[in-house]
Formats: sequence, structure tokens, C-alpha cells
Amino acid sequence: MDRLGRVIVIKIIFNESYPDEPPLVVSTPPIHDACFDNKGVLHFATKQGLFVWQRYKRYTNPLVYLADELAGHYKAI
Repeated sequence: MDRLGRVIVIKIIFNESYPDEPPLVVSTPPIHDACFDNKGVLHFATKQGLFVWQRYKRYTNPLVYLADELAGHYKAI
């Protein structure tokens, strides 16, 4: 649930190249943040020239770390 009381559903779609390539992450309703586009798709943007997904894929389960960082950023837990 976000700060406005809306329930947000996150859909994670894996492709054949996971974990080398990031999964598709979509929020419904769209989250209004620079990391998400207007359709709710999360973009693994570059940060200081480093492709952000490279940070996560070194872990055994990169989505756990990604979810933890997103939850911390949005104060979801």
C-alpha cells in the first residue's frame, strides 16, 4: 500500500536470460517516480556510469536485494 492508501501490485516477468539481464518489473497502478515510466515499468537506469542491474545479479537471489532496496526507498516496510 502506498502513502495514498492505494494497493500496488508488482508483477515480475522473467526472460530466458535472467539473471544476466533484469526481469521486467511492472507496477499497477503506475508508481510516479523517476525509476518508473508512465505505464509503471521499472527501468534499470544507469547510475554513475554503472548499469544498476550489475550490482544485483552478483547475489544468489538478486530480486531479494532489489525488493529490499525498493521497499526502503518507498518506506513500504
